[in-house]
Amino acid sequence: MPPDTKMLPPDSPRWKSFSVHFGTPEQVPERLASWRESIGGPDEASNWSDLWEQFLHQGTITDAAYAAVPHIVRELERIAPMNRLNYLVEVAEIESARHETTSPRLPPISANLFLKGKPPLGFCAFVVLL
Repeated sequence: MPPDTKMLPPDSPRWKSFSVHFGTPEQVPERLASWRESIGGPDEASNWSDLWEQFLHQGTITDAAYAAVPHIVRELERIAPMNRLNYLVEVAEIESARHETTSPRLPPISANLFLKGKPPLGFCAFVVLL
């Protein structure tokens, strides 16, 4: 991911304003950190499951997904190639669900980053894979 890509800092109070399927919004940056630290280790899969279930559940997303995806994409190069596709599929699910009328709208900051002359979020993840 380009170094100038803007991401919501983990300590931003805005995390508290997002909705999640399970747990609390404050847990998203905490779980992002736990997952990031576990990449390549025995707890990677369970930490990933704890993370993504907060904002992607049964094909529905919450607005927390929009803040989490850039953090996830940033770590894709660290993921073992055999496992990377699983992460990309879930990022692609978020991108697909984003177009549903029942999904939350992109926050203005995300919309400015990803919809004005920039490729969609899922596309960015696939570029990182290449």
